[in-house]
Formats: sequence, C-alpha cells, structure tokens
Amino acid sequence: MKTKYLILGGGLAGLSASWHLRQEDYLLVEKEAEIGGLCRSYQLNDFTFDYTGHLLHFRQPEIREWIVSLMHNQLVSHDRKAYIFSNRVYTPYPFQANLCGLPREVIKECLTEFIYAWQRKSTEPEVRSAHFEEWILRTLGQGIAKHFMIPFNEKLWKRSLKEMTADWVSWLVPQPRLEEVINGTLGISNRPMGYNPGFLYPLKGGIQSLGNRIASELDHLLLNEGVEEIRTSTKEVLLKSGKSVEYQYLVSSLPLNVCLSKCVDLPKSLREKARRLEYISVAVVNLGIDRPNISDKHWIYFPEARFPFYRAGIPSNLSPHMAPDGTSSLSVEVSVHPSQKVNTAELLGQVKEGLYVSGLISKTDKVLVEDIRTISHAYVIYNHDYSTIVPELKNSLKSHDIYSIGRYGSWEHTSMEDALSQGKSAAREISRS
Repeated sequence: MKTKYLILGGGLAGLSASWHLRQEDYLLVEKEAEIGGLCRSYQLNDFTFDYTGHLLHFRQPEIREWIVSLMHNQLVSHDRKAYIFSNRVYTPYPFQANLCGLPREVIKECLTEFIYAWQRKSTEPEVRSAHFEEWILRTLGQGIAKHFMIPFNEKLWKRSLKEMTADWVSWLVPQPRLEEVINGTLGISNRPMGYNPGFLYPLKGGIQSLGNRIASELDHLLLNEGVEEIRTSTKEVLLKSGKSVEYQYLVSSLPLNVCLSKCVDLPKSLREKARRLEYISVAVVNLGIDRPNISDKHWIYFPEARFPFYRAGIPSNLSPHMAPDGTSSLSVEVSVHPSQKVNTAELLGQVKEGLYVSGLISKTDKVLVEDIRTISHAYVIYNHDYSTIVPELKNSLKSHDIYSIGRYGSWEHTSMEDALSQGKSAAREISRS
C-alpha cells in the first residue's frame, strides 16, 4: 500500500491534518475502532461521559471560524464557573485572585506574602527560576504557595515541584497584579483570568461529536489498526495486521516516546533518550447521580490532601443532553503514576468518600452508574531534561520527514485548539514541500 501523506493517530491533531489534506493522497490510521483519541465520549445508561474533560476555547480566529462553521451551530457557549474547595469553602478560580471568603488568617498570610513577593520582584533583577516551586514562591508568595499552588500541583504531578521546570506555566497559570489580588481579598470582581474564561461545548454527543464531524468529511480512514514499526530508512510503516504502508511524509500524533520506540532503525541513543520522557496518568471516575443540580459549577479544584482527587467536573452542566432528566453526572480525576495499577473497587470507594466529605454528593444519593477510564499519557512533565531532549527528538524525526504533532506528539502542555492548529500547520508545510 502506498500513500503520499500518512497520518498516524485519529485524535484532533491527526484529524485536522487529514482534513487539511483531504484533497490530497492521504491515509489516516487509528488503532481504535472509532476516531477522536482522548477527545472521545461514551454512553452509559443514557449518561454521556467524555474520556476526560475537553472544552473548546479559542485564541486563533481562523481555528474558531473553522470549528464553529463545521459544527453548524451545535456548540453551546459558557462563561466559566470554576471554583476551588479548600478550608470548607468555595472560592472562584483562580485562587490567587479570589481570596475573599477564606478564613481571615489564610487571607492575611496569602496577601502579605504576595506583597512581599511582589516587592522583591519589583526591585530584584528578573532571573529564570531553577524549578517550578521556586517560580511559585517568587511569583505568588509563600501563602498562596502553601494554601493552594504547592499542594494542588504536588497532588497532580505526583512529585516534588523541584523536579519540574516552570517553562510551561506562562499561559496556564494566571499571574494577577497586586491590585487584582487586593480586589480579590475584598470581594471586588476582577477581569476574567486564565486561558478559558469562556468556552464552547457540543450540544449533543459530548466532545466525540467534534471528531465525528471532522471525520465525516474524510474518505481515507483505516480504523482498528495499530502501528508495529516505523522504518525511517525506507519510509515504510508496518501495521499490527502485517500490512505495510509506504509514504513520502509521515504525520504522527502518537506520544513522542511511543513514536520513537517504533522507529526501529533510528540510533539506539535516541530511543534511550525518549525513555527519559516523563508523564503522569489519570484515572477518571465517572458517576451518574439520581439527583438533579448537584452543583451549579462546571468544575472544582481540590488542593487538600484529604481528597484523593485533584479535580471534579460536572458534565451535566455542560449540556442538558449529557445526563437524563432529574439526574446529574460527575467526572472525578485522580493522578496515578504510569506504573501504578489502578484498583478499581478501592479507588471508587476513596472517591465516593471524598465526595461525601466535600458535600458534592450525600450518602442518601443513589449512584446510578459508575465507571473508571484510565488515561495513560494524561499530562507530559517538564522535567529538567525536557529542554534538551524534546527538541532533539522532534528535530531528528523531522529530518526523516516525520512530523510529530498534537499534545503528546509535540510533548507539550497544550489545548484542543493547539492540536487542531498543529494539524493544520503540518498539513500546510508538507503539502508545500
């Protein structure tokens, strides 16, 4: 089998690349029975759950215009309702700009230490933080670090924050001005902060409907077909079925470490470096509850150690079609080490107990459905090897006409929009070659 453009992986990046090459000689190969990658949804007794939370927020007008047009008015617009639950109270996201409502001693410590950090930052020369924890302390102060940033991130990343760089935080972690932190202590509203103050979500079918819509305009899809080997010297991919595909250009949205492991004829040293890439896995506990309106929020962060989960989303607040009338749904996220085997019964018990303690559900609520989906590559980790290893690996692949894209192909902490944009950019680049 031959094709000019071979795309591996049917997530948003691969779908976007295929869509932008749809007038060309292309083939999209996906190991699952359906497209979407992690942007998939599934039904469980009339509840719709996404594999993990996916919301559409746009910074690029051309990507927004494409997706909104493609979805034919099937997207619902939301103003973000994200909160933090700590000290037995809810405060709006981001924590650092919404301290009002917390215990007075917590507010005092957070505000005072932020002012100290702000003063030091204003008078000292700007230097690159040695690690993520240092960045937090320098930028937000010891109070906000102690009461939210450090416990939350250690729970999410399952490691000391000294083991990570801060190279990924610029667009993800809001950095309020002093005036805004003071406003937040007084309950005065600030400007919307963060990358997703507003977002879009499909009216029906969960996030899967986006991938389905893109795929509906594609003719050359090969599903249920995994990759066995990538032979860069002969530009050939051997599939699990035993078939082989020759290509001129390869676009891969496989996780970068997985893609390198498949490239059997690249130097062993590169594959060994790829094994040093780190990531965290996430177990998503999906629950259907026999009670409407369990919360008015879209998602809630839980920094405290007494809760096993770091975040809980309420999918039934994203669209009325996500749960049957008179019910609610929850998607609760728990970080796990990739080598950790999830004990389903134990994790369900821990999550439910945490939800009881938080008050999100009560022991009188009937749980109609419960399910756990584990996401292997959930978040890539910006460790201290990242800045040297990742560019070298991607450049090596590109020198063999392999374009590694998407959240895990590019090995970046990026959004759905970025995946769509990277697919478009890769398609344009190779079609002009």
